[in-house]
Amino acid sequence: RAWRVRPGDVIGRLNGAMLVSCGEGGVWVSHLKASPKKTSLKLPATSVLPSADLPTLPISPCAPLPPGARPQTFQDVWTTRQDGVCYVHFDFYNGAMSTEQCRRLEQVLWAVGEDPDIKVVVLMGGYNFFSNGIHLNVIESSECAAAESWANITAIDDVVKAIFRMRSKVTVAAMQGNAGAGGVMMALAADQVWSHAGVVLNPHYRKMALFGSEYWTYSLPRRVGIPMAEELTTNLQPLLATEAHRIGMIDEIVGSDAADLNAQLHARCLHLQADSRDVLRQKRAATPSLWATLEEHRHQELLHMRRCFHGNEYHERRRKFVYH
Repeated sequence: RAWRVRPGDVIGRLNGAMLVSCGEGGVWVSHLKASPKKTSLKLPATSVLPSADLPTLPISPCAPLPPGARPQTFQDVWTTRQDGVCYVHFDFYNGAMSTEQCRRLEQVLWAVGEDPDIKVVVLMGGYNFFSNGIHLNVIESSECAAAESWANITAIDDVVKAIFRMRSKVTVAAMQGNAGAGGVMMALAADQVWSHAGVVLNPHYRKMALFGSEYWTYSLPRRVGIPMAEELTTNLQPLLATEAHRIGMIDEIVGSDAADLNAQLHARCLHLQADSRDVLRQKRAATPSLWATLEEHRHQELLHMRRCFHGNEYHERRRKFVYH
């Protein structure tokens, strides 16, 4: 139907964001607060101002953009492809990944994994944050925080599983920005983890009274050993990327900042692609026993997490964090 559009009118929506009419164009608003009070959370815009009759714009996150391009409209998940290398961007606000965002990212990763022309998959995260794990604000605002916490952690676990599933491709996590909790552990699922020197990692969950998942009990000890994994997840201290590289948690430090990393990234990926035979042979050899091992780690982690989600301490710490 046709209607007259005035500046300030909400005219469309996409993945939680609203398109607001502004002059001759429009502005995407991704997040809103219902009021300026501290008791009001910043949430995806459509959950603050729901409107069922707004059209959802038909933008597919699976359709690749030209090499080096950024979306010309609101899009928090997108890919670019060049020379057999696929860059998967997931630029979520403050690095927090809601259940719905995880499901969309998983869909993209499955599509990329099925494409025979892609040889190297690069997980880019966002420019300011790679990922910070589950979305505590969305969880806090939900009708049942325990149920939404469970949905969110299983969704992000499925994202990590989609990374492990790429057995015929070399995977790289290229951290342009900081990462915390499950976002760190998600990166460790890649064959190679690269970062610039300015990234800060927080590889722990216990400030939220959580055990953690994202297959961390598999990925982290494989890189740093069990004693160091225990230290990293219990000391609750930030970790510079340079120190993470020293202990084997990160494979390479590339440049001093995100611009340096991006400038060198494609050449390094092409070099990795040319030398991928040994990596892929090792991945194929490990595959028969991998799935049972991963499922056991996931099962044990989620047993812990279920107890956390039904305990008071997690809910108290989460509320304190989101309303700080």
